[in-house]
Amino acid sequence: MLGYGSLDHPRHLGQVTVPRSIRFGLTLLVAVTSLLLPLFAIGAQQLSWQDLGLTIYPLEDPFFGLALEQKQSLETVLQVARLREQGSEIEIELSSREAEARRLLQQSGLNADRLIKQEQVFLPKLELQRSTLREDLDGRDIRIPGYVLSLEFDGDDVTEFLLVPYAGACIHTPPPPPNQIIHVKVDEGFASGDLFTPVCVSGVLRVELSKQQVGLSDGESEFGVGYTLNASSIVLYE
Repeated sequence: MLGYGSLDHPRHLGQVTVPRSIRFGLTLLVAVTSLLLPLFAIGAQQLSWQDLGLTIYPLEDPFFGLALEQKQSLETVLQVARLREQGSEIEIELSSREAEARRLLQQSGLNADRLIKQEQVFLPKLELQRSTLREDLDGRDIRIPGYVLSLEFDGDDVTEFLLVPYAGACIHTPPPPPNQIIHVKVDEGFASGDLFTPVCVSGVLRVELSKQQVGLSDGESEFGVGYTLNASSIVLYE
């Protein structure tokens, strides 16, 4: 049964007399094995959640490196720019806030129109990152930390769950994109902690887009899920 860790108990053999030639051979075998074991022990590839989507660079984000006041000013400018693109009327109060936001950005040496263009280039890349599945990861033996959103039970043990990148994901908030959710199956179940207990899950990752119905306190919700994994190990993440 999968749990939060287990120990293998060695068998104790009785004392026997072994010829010197065999002892030498065994010693050599142990030495060679000790050298090779680290190669086999590499095992599962450690992944982060960023690895499950396309990589984008923070410097492309117009908000990257800005102070809080500068971010708020840029958000105001972008809000007005979006309304203008939609042909919506700009209220006088919002127009005044935009003028003040532009002034504050200019005082900081920032060009508001240049930042708007940077945002227009960055947003499609961000959307692509959120929606793209890493086909090259299909069939990889991986290890990844996350939080458990239970789906199916066998008694008190969880047999299926969604692994998500942050605690409370999908609950009273928009769900993560499909490439940030893994549907995990556990053959014999495991004793899950609460929503805020991180675990590290190992197993073979499959790229498989699906929809999952999740029962929450305020009703059922359907989420897009980009990956599946049959868990070979689940341990507490520290």
